[in-house]
Amino acid sequence: MSPARRSAPPCSRPRSRITSGCTARCAALGCLRLGLVHIGEQPAAAQIWIVWHGRATLCKLAHDEHFKARSVGSLLTWRMIQHVLDVDRVGEIDFGRGDDAFKSLWMSQRREHWGLLAFNPSTPWGLLSAARHLGGRHLARFIRRWLRVS
Repeated sequence: MSPARRSAPPCSRPRSRITSGCTARCAALGCLRLGLVHIGEQPAAAQIWIVWHGRATLCKLAHDEHFKARSVGSLLTWRMIQHVLDVDRVGEIDFGRGDDAFKSLWMSQRREHWGLLAFNPSTPWGLLSAARHLGGRHLARFIRRWLRVS
C-alpha cells in the first residue's frame, strides 16, 4: 500500500500533554510498544513506539544521564528494532521528526516529510485557525514580554 493511501497511526506524534491519552488509546488498539530498561530497581531508559499498518514509529524516548556510559538508550533501541522486525514484521521503521545524530547510526536512508496547512480566511473558523497557527507564537512572546514589564 502506498504511503499516501495508508491511514495515519492513532496518534502519530504524541506531545507531552496528550501522551497518556495517546498511549492508552494505542494500548487499547494493540499498537503500542513500550520499552523499559531498569538497572536494579532504577528506571534507566524508556521508549514509546507505535506499530500501525506495517510501520513502526518511535514517538518518545528518554534515558537517565546517570546511565549514559552503559548505553542503555542504544541497547533499548536495538531491542525495540529487533522486536518490531521479528515479531511485528514491519516493513518500515520511522524514527520520527528531527535530525538527531543517533538516527543516522541506525538507518542508512533519510526521508523528509513535508506538510501543508490551508485555511479559509473567509470563514470565522478558518480565520481563527490561521491566526492561532500563524500568530500564536508571536502573540505568546508579546504577552510574556508585556507581563515582565508590568
